[in-house]
Amino acid sequence: MPTTRIKVRSPYYKKYSHADLNYVELDIRIYTGSFTSGLSGTPKYSLKKYEISTNNYVVFEVSELIRDYIDTEFDGTYDNEPVWVYLAATLYESDGTQIGSVDNTYLLAFDGYTLFEEGINYTTDAPVFITDRVEDSNSEVTIYRPSDKAIRIPVNVDNTDGNETGWFYKLIEPDGSDTQTSVSNSNNSSDQIKYISVGTQYNKVQLWQEPPGVGVETLRYTIHIEEMDCNKYDAIKVTFYNRWGALQDLFFTAKHTETLRTKAEDYKSNLIDFSTLSYSTTRHQAQTFHKQGKERITLNTGNVNEDYNEWIKELMLSEKVWMTKDSTVYPIKVTSSNFRERTSINDKVFNYTIEAEYAFDKVQNIR
Repeated sequence: MPTTRIKVRSPYYKKYSHADLNYVELDIRIYTGSFTSGLSGTPKYSLKKYEISTNNYVVFEVSELIRDYIDTEFDGTYDNEPVWVYLAATLYESDGTQIGSVDNTYLLAFDGYTLFEEGINYTTDAPVFITDRVEDSNSEVTIYRPSDKAIRIPVNVDNTDGNETGWFYKLIEPDGSDTQTSVSNSNNSSDQIKYISVGTQYNKVQLWQEPPGVGVETLRYTIHIEEMDCNKYDAIKVTFYNRWGALQDLFFTAKHTETLRTKAEDYKSNLIDFSTLSYSTTRHQAQTFHKQGKERITLNTGNVNEDYNEWIKELMLSEKVWMTKDSTVYPIKVTSSNFRERTSINDKVFNYTIEAEYAFDKVQNIR
């Protein structure tokens, strides 16, 4: 299976070079399901590019093409999956003679993005798809949830048993008892992100690494689960694609308000009835048409800690966001455009406010 995992909201470049290179033909195959080496069949794209200025190399950017084939919808079920990508490049001299054998590249593409400071073609992923803060046994973050809600933690399956090592999770209850969950690799695209459901009975999740053969298990990561006070307001769950290309949940349990903004067009109509040379005083002279509205909502997290800085940033940068309210999933668009990072030095209490609007018109107008 391929080990190169790319995030296609950011560019991914492939460079092909040879001293006698004139042009390159690149076939791109994109598919889901079981991984297949050297997949046959019609490619999704067949590209041809000539080298220029006798540089003896050709560069392709493939992310935008791949992203069109990743399904990024959410209906309450955590079943999103990346896609397998097979790049087959054939190099040619100016007379059409093939140079060497076909250059094969296998990728696994997620609908995520890399950061500017990470540079070109950054491919390193974390074992947990909500953060890259895995440094030592003291690496910890805190996630908040209502007392009656489970929360899901997306896991990078491909990295859980790389280098002949095994990984497993412990779901820990307040009394210290735990339930162990192993996470193994798979060659199916639908299994590349595993969502561990952390039930209401657990207050901690630990990620452990088990070396090959006989060795000492190492605690790599701890996720604390804290309950949020939501007695006054119903909890609203916001689900979004984070920068890793996984679905992530954040609960907003404090005050939320909804507003409606409308717009319309209008014109003046002629009310005169010339047969009677009169007009009705109950008819509208100012006529309204194309009246439409957009609902907006303001959400507050309630008191959380500074671990939420990165997650709120990713929520604001996400292109696909949903809100679960009263057991119904609604697509929304985050309209907040400014963010102030909070730290425990400057702020004793953390509450993040997010402005969003429903991603559809209030009056049904789908034709």
